[in-house]
Amino acid sequence: MHKAQAILLSIGCCQSESWRELSRIIRETPQIPAIALMKGSTPRMARALLELGRGGVNDVVDISNADGWIQLRRLLAERCTDMVEVELLARIETAGAGMTHECLTFFRTLVKASRGVSSVRRLSLEFDVLPSTLMSRFFRVGLPAPKRYLAFARLVRAAYLFENPGFSIANVANHLEFSSPQSFGRHIRAVMGTTALSFRREFRGQDMVERLLAELVVPYRHILREFNPLTLQANGKPSVS
Repeated sequence: MHKAQAILLSIGCCQSESWRELSRIIRETPQIPAIALMKGSTPRMARALLELGRGGVNDVVDISNADGWIQLRRLLAERCTDMVEVELLARIETAGAGMTHECLTFFRTLVKASRGVSSVRRLSLEFDVLPSTLMSRFFRVGLPAPKRYLAFARLVRAAYLFENPGFSIANVANHLEFSSPQSFGRHIRAVMGTTALSFRREFRGQDMVERLLAELVVPYRHILREFNPLTLQANGKPSVS
């Protein structure tokens, strides 16, 4: 069974007999986005919108025109991506049980930034360190380069987005803020040694999560449990607990 990725409902559902139970479910599962769909506007819709808001529905999309369908696709991609962040971080924290607080901070920042950050230069700004400094700290303790962690995190997102049949390669490339579908394809080939089409066919989101853990977390748990990537000792070496 697959987990629900989103709840789509008609704006008129708040007037149904089942609305009380449905609104309870929506409020109790805030991690699953609830989006109400409407066609045009009528005087009665203002009251319905207020009722939807009280019931925990934060997004309403008018699908009476093409722009509305584009907005719906964007909302689904963004909200489902947030769920990917939560799941990926939970898996990393479990696989690397006992890692230092600074390593947890690194991974939390990395996963959040991976939606649009594609280079260590930009990632290092999140930690207020020079890119060369961040890379050196990982190299000195024998960890894979930060760039590889970032590349895999982005491909985890891509694999989950590809599970939506309506998303093209161009859609996914745009969502992850690659400069072009061609740039996205080159990224996949550099990391996975395959084409974007083959990647889409062969890897689901969970597959990429497992691969990230197997290649970048589990073999290095003994290092991650002592490594403090954001702190330097007085001798200029990475801090180890």
